[in-house]
Amino acid sequence: MAKRIRVENYETEASNDESLKLKPELKLKKTKIKLLLIVFLIISIVANITLGFLYFESTNKNGKLKEENNKIIKLNEDLEEENEEINSNLFNVIGLNSVYYVKNKLDFMDDSIVFKIEGFGNYYYTYDCMMQKVNGSYSYWAYNKEAAISTGLRAGGCQ
Repeated sequence: MAKRIRVENYETEASNDESLKLKPELKLKKTKIKLLLIVFLIISIVANITLGFLYFESTNKNGKLKEENNKIIKLNEDLEEENEEINSNLFNVIGLNSVYYVKNKLDFMDDSIVFKIEGFGNYYYTYDCMMQKVNGSYSYWAYNKEAAISTGLRAGGCQ
């Protein structure tokens, strides 16, 4: 007589044995996952706190810089107003016509009068150039350009 073995019971008993073997491994994996999630959560919290602090600091500095910039703009406006007032007072004291008179006189001097400096050869120079050439005392002859050229003087270089 042959014995009958139930395959069902055998398979379930074998599967129960396997599940018992896998359970500690699954528990270990779950523990590792939980640990990784906790570490990630802690890092996220620290990062958020750090970013919040940096944002607060930058907005605080930005506010201080805006305030300082506004003070500088106000100071600049005050200085411009003071400059306009000084210019107005200057024109009231010397008169606008006096400024044009002095400018015209200087232009005439620069365009028409030249100087022959003793000891600098047979050349003539403008006043500005003469002042660059000589240091201290000097002896000179003043001519208009046409007279300087007619006496044989040539234009001197200014360096």
